[in-house]
Amino acid sequence: MPPLEIRLTTFRYRQYDPPRTWPGGRLLLLSMPLLVGIKIMRETRIALGVIAVGLLSSVVACSLPGKNVNPFKYSETKPLTFDRDVPPITSFDKRALLRDAGPIDNDAPVEFSETNSGLRYRVLRRSDGIKPNAGHTVTVNYRGWLDDGTEFDSSYKRGEPISFPLNGVIAGWTEGMQLIGTGGMVELWIPSTLGYGARGSGVAVPPHATLHFIVELLDVK
Repeated sequence: MPPLEIRLTTFRYRQYDPPRTWPGGRLLLLSMPLLVGIKIMRETRIALGVIAVGLLSSVVACSLPGKNVNPFKYSETKPLTFDRDVPPITSFDKRALLRDAGPIDNDAPVEFSETNSGLRYRVLRRSDGIKPNAGHTVTVNYRGWLDDGTEFDSSYKRGEPISFPLNGVIAGWTEGMQLIGTGGMVELWIPSTLGYGARGSGVAVPPHATLHFIVELLDVK
């Protein structure tokens, strides 16, 4: 048998892009592998296999609806989506988020509790110290991050704690800091409705972002 001569031909599919409402265009487009296969493989024993595959492709193509017939294009009306069910990063998932903070209890809960407002929290260090209310000014050390673990703020990084009135911060903080006493430590999981909402906060916190914090309550006044 003489050597098989293979001639490669470059096709520009846009020249053969059939009308979107003509199902027969699928036959023209998807039968091309059949025609090329016959030309290239006619001197081999697998030519019949190529023909069979080509015929099957053509039959399937003609049985499909006539709209959006171009198989080389992804949908222009349905953009690609990504898995949004990946759980957010917590301090137990990424221990670096606890760096520079004080110790946590050995029996600190793994699961979060949830309040009626939707705030989630877990007490990492219990304390019998004074619990603040919304009218108090508190002094804290804290670290904040987004769902993916990206840190956006930290008093630890600045090297000093911060003081502020509890009624002058986001609602998640106002509620969350009343759950522990002086000397305690809490992890807050704050939905955007209790955080910065649709406006976000600068470039660090995008709109509708869920916020995560570890907070050590140092003083209450």
